[in-house]
Amino acid sequence: MRFKLLIICLLICRAGYSQDFIRKKKLADGYNTSFDFYKAIPIYDQLLKSHPDDSELYEKLASIYDHLNDSQNAEKCYTFLVSKKEIKPEYMLNYAKALSKNGKYDQAVLWYGKYMEAQPSDPRGGSFSEAYRNLKTFFRDSASFVIKKAPFSTKADEFSPAYFGGSIIFSCDRSDYSKVHFTYNWTQSPYLDLYQAKPDTKDAKPFSKDLNSIYHEGPVTFTKNQDTIVFTRSNYFRSHLHKSSEGINKLSLFQSVWDAGQKRWIELLPLLINNDQYSVEHPALSPDGGKLYFASDMPGGLGEMDLYVSQRITGPNGEKTWGTPVNLGSGINTPGNELFPFIDQKGNLWYASNGIPGLGGLDIFFSGKSKEGFLKPINPGYPMNTRFDDFGFITQNEGEEGFLSSNRNNSYGNDDIYSVSRPFRKLVVWVFDARTKQGIASTQVDVLENGAAPESIENESAIPVALKVNPFKSYQFRVNKATYKTCSVDLTSDQLLTMDTIKIPLIRDELLINLTGLVYAANGKKPLPGCTVVIRQKSNLINTLIKSDLQGLFYAKLQPEADYEIGIVNIVAEGKCSAAEMKITTKGLLKDSIFHLAIPVYCVGDVIVMEDIYYDLNKYNIRPDAARVLGNLLNLMNDYPKMTIELRSHTDSRASAAYNLKLSDNRAKSAAEYLFSKGIARNRIIGRGYGETMLINKCSDGVPCSEEEHQRNRRTEFKILKME
Repeated sequence: MRFKLLIICLLICRAGYSQDFIRKKKLADGYNTSFDFYKAIPIYDQLLKSHPDDSELYEKLASIYDHLNDSQNAEKCYTFLVSKKEIKPEYMLNYAKALSKNGKYDQAVLWYGKYMEAQPSDPRGGSFSEAYRNLKTFFRDSASFVIKKAPFSTKADEFSPAYFGGSIIFSCDRSDYSKVHFTYNWTQSPYLDLYQAKPDTKDAKPFSKDLNSIYHEGPVTFTKNQDTIVFTRSNYFRSHLHKSSEGINKLSLFQSVWDAGQKRWIELLPLLINNDQYSVEHPALSPDGGKLYFASDMPGGLGEMDLYVSQRITGPNGEKTWGTPVNLGSGINTPGNELFPFIDQKGNLWYASNGIPGLGGLDIFFSGKSKEGFLKPINPGYPMNTRFDDFGFITQNEGEEGFLSSNRNNSYGNDDIYSVSRPFRKLVVWVFDARTKQGIASTQVDVLENGAAPESIENESAIPVALKVNPFKSYQFRVNKATYKTCSVDLTSDQLLTMDTIKIPLIRDELLINLTGLVYAANGKKPLPGCTVVIRQKSNLINTLIKSDLQGLFYAKLQPEADYEIGIVNIVAEGKCSAAEMKITTKGLLKDSIFHLAIPVYCVGDVIVMEDIYYDLNKYNIRPDAARVLGNLLNLMNDYPKMTIELRSHTDSRASAAYNLKLSDNRAKSAAEYLFSKGIARNRIIGRGYGETMLINKCSDGVPCSEEEHQRNRRTEFKILKME
């Protein structure tokens, strides 16, 4: 071993590295490995003076400055690293991040584009590049914000506030109250403790001596009655500092309850979802306390740090605990970092991410609550977000007011807490006759927010009426008026930001083309009553809503020379049933003509027989006539890209059962292979033969039957297994 080390040393020395260089680099590497960054930096800088083209030294420094959130120095290091012939894709990405943090968006566009070419599977390259080409979208609603530094913020790091009665609890690295001054190698600052302050005062004091330890504490979350706290802490419990197999102390979640008699926090325990090998941090409880959201870099995630949720469960002995964490999925998480979740009183999610296009560093995002989980995240834009790190947002009224954390007024580091005020926008709703352009009196406007029950606004005059809307939400405005078609206008939060007036034109119910439609179950052709049919004219935002009657029929009048999209919503067993959107046109149709339309609804569990698929005797190759029928199934699979089916083949009872089973299985798999060859993914179709095991009439072995009766058993069908 000594001989091997000597050879390596000689090779290094021949490459121009002195013994003194090797010794100092080893020392700096040791500091770097132990996160003693401020001791490593000056040594690396000194070594660069004698070896200014050493890529490894720049790599080490770039990584350190990324850890310290020092984008200015990180940019300098990456400028050197991306000047080389061979550029690692992660250097392109990190360089683009540093450029955006430093406000150099034009250059960031270029390097995000290069990263997209190098790593096309990572969506960040394309999405960030596109966002920075349209940078003004982040600033379009900036005038409505009022943001002020909280009076209790100091030169220390204060971040991640939480509501506690009339106070704010936050994390801070102050040393004023600490009797023993431990410092954290990473930042050379005291360890974080929990502090408490009134929102409008400068005074802050430690929150609890029972919770603050000699290591990190914070962020926190409380139950609704504030008698239980869940908070982040270094993985330190009962005087033992736990470390991973790599020797790193990770962050964990702890819980404690308030003893009103003793007036102190007691029963401090780590949560069972913790693990020494990864961090579990940044807790956020749902309003009812039944769900715990948090950030973690546990294995199996989508990025560096992901958001997870754990359900409150009751054990066999009545004890309360937290269930297996579930990743919030690709709608929320990205290949980057998702951190600092907060659930407001309506169940909406606020969190920080650097994996979704933002102004730089961490940006705050809003994701509205929905039946399935959360809606697509919205970036509130500047000045709630800046090119610096903005995170840890909390609110008690869906974003109208709150607090956030940011290092926006510092070169790097030194987070502060800011109050945020953003009054709900006032928009004007004007309902008018599409033909005369005159306002319509006595109209009812139903305002629907994310599918919730509508709030109705009655407007007795023809004058526009003012309406207050949440700037983070999407809405549907639905208008009912006698002698006019019921219509709705869907507007996203992005669209609302650019509008002062919502114009809703009503069309008199006297149009020229008659539409007669039928909604029916694809399995059995049974009519489906009570389904809402949405008819959208593609040339504007107007939707017409119609219910199918007891016979599954619906009727409408359409404009001539127009294109329409027709779909079905609120189908019975929603989520397990679906109807594809259909496109029709009235172009070329004569006045008073009738357009007939039938809309099949497919549900999980449906078994649908495919007529006219025939095979040659004792064969399973796909004949041209069978290919035409399978083409209909191919179209269906393309119309429903989330549909998974079992393709089933059956025989009659003639020949042996074993022979029939094998023949039908070959036929089913042959039909499936045909669809695979046309581009259908293999995980969407299971081909299986059933032989004579599922006869649909009396024609079993020995029973005399006509050829027509046997033919009914020789069928191909498909069963829907999944719709999403």
